[in-house]
Amino acid sequence: MLTKNDSSPVRAAASRVLASEPDPESGESLVNAASDKSWIVRMAALDSLARGGDRTVSPQIVPNLEDSKDAVRSTAAAAILRLSQTKK
Repeated sequence: MLTKNDSSPVRAAASRVLASEPDPESGESLVNAASDKSWIVRMAALDSLARGGDRTVSPQIVPNLEDSKDAVRSTAAAAILRLSQTKK
């Protein structure tokens, strides 16, 4: 494991940090990360998008409902539900 060069956990952590950034570029970065090759990054990005509360990203999350990973599909569904309840 020490020799494996996997930056997924670092990218996932970066996604979580971006959740608190109100900058539109942060939201765009998270939307892009939601289609990352790593399911860990996709899941973190979706969670961060939900926490960010920007309802306008909901349509961009919908494709993740058909992800190959159950955890990503569930996170996408939860994100869409959470965003649908925001008042922004």
